[in-house]
Amino acid sequence: MERSEQCGWRIWHYDLVGSTNDVAQRLDTRLPCRPCDIIIADRQTKGRGRRGRCWISPKGNLYMSQLSEWRRPIGELVYVVALSAAQALLDEFPNADIKIKWPNDLMLDGKKLGGILIEKTKKDNVIVGIGINWQTAPDPKEVIYPVTCLADKQVTTGPKVFCRHYLEHWRENTAKDFADIRCKWLGLAHNREKFITVQQNIKNRWSGRFIGIDEQGALLLQQDNNEVIKVVTGDVLFEDE
Repeated sequence: MERSEQCGWRIWHYDLVGSTNDVAQRLDTRLPCRPCDIIIADRQTKGRGRRGRCWISPKGNLYMSQLSEWRRPIGELVYVVALSAAQALLDEFPNADIKIKWPNDLMLDGKKLGGILIEKTKKDNVIVGIGINWQTAPDPKEVIYPVTCLADKQVTTGPKVFCRHYLEHWRENTAKDFADIRCKWLGLAHNREKFITVQQNIKNRWSGRFIGIDEQGALLLQQDNNEVIKVVTGDVLFEDE
């Protein structure tokens, strides 16, 4: 394990961990000071995504967890993180087709590039896990949706630069109100103004035209009769799901 500092954050770099989010949870229990920590690992053996899904974690990709305070509505955090991550990628690859699939999947050319997992700690702090397919993407047979990686675009830089850009955007975005964040997030929204389907569970599934998000971060789906449905949680499905 190596420790350094960047943009006022403590950076903890590991060769191999079970999960960077789990490392952040343990770190939170023993930190005597305000959490301001980034955990990065070269590989994970027990990486996970949203809804308990496995996150395949070979060497060469980004596996990062951010441990910090968050005293605003947790719903706003999802958008701040996703926006900051997308902006950081665009800083490095300004011509890339980087989008955000609601609520927080990172997309490249319409395929999943990365994901975000947010968890709370026992001290009521937050852990933001970010995984990005840098050098490799999962085997299409092992996932249920189209995936890609930055190496497919002949990207030669590594994920360390992403971390610096991300923290800079995090600082800027956390100083803004949610109305500004929402506006910028919508500017990068995948499939905005298109017909989409959202799956919450086996029983709850909605379809409609994605027209935006409201002041609390709920997804807005416009029906054929112009009725607008608000969706608070769920997964936006790819076309073949």
